[in-house]
Amino acid sequence: MIITELISLEICVSVKRDFGEITIAAATINELIDFLKSNPDAFNLITSLIKVTPSPPPSAVAKPEKIFTGCAEKLSIILNEGFFDFPKKFGEITQELNRRTWFYDKRRIDDGLKILIRAGKLNRLGERGEYQYVKVP
Repeated sequence: MIITELISLEICVSVKRDFGEITIAAATINELIDFLKSNPDAFNLITSLIKVTPSPPPSAVAKPEKIFTGCAEKLSIILNEGFFDFPKKFGEITQELNRRTWFYDKRRIDDGLKILIRAGKLNRLGERGEYQYVKVP
């Protein structure tokens, strides 16, 4: 039970409200319980401030980070390291991957860049043949 596990912990409860502040310092949970029993006003104030918050609907829960594989995974790594903080040409991206000994042909790199664009991680600037890729702010 949680209460028996908390008995050895030090406890400090501080409650702020429009008209003032109550601070209760107790060495154990038992001391806190004794204090609240002997001070019903403090107990009523604290219990009036406790609100039950309903769980958010499933659609509001943060979705886990998308897991990339292959070239998109490597591009995601250099993206997170800040490589795409400034616009980069395709040749610069290829050179960076090769520098890290991650060798992919142009088609695979292009596919990986498109995956990151569709995932909302990268923006593609410019016109065909002159694209530059930059991190989404």
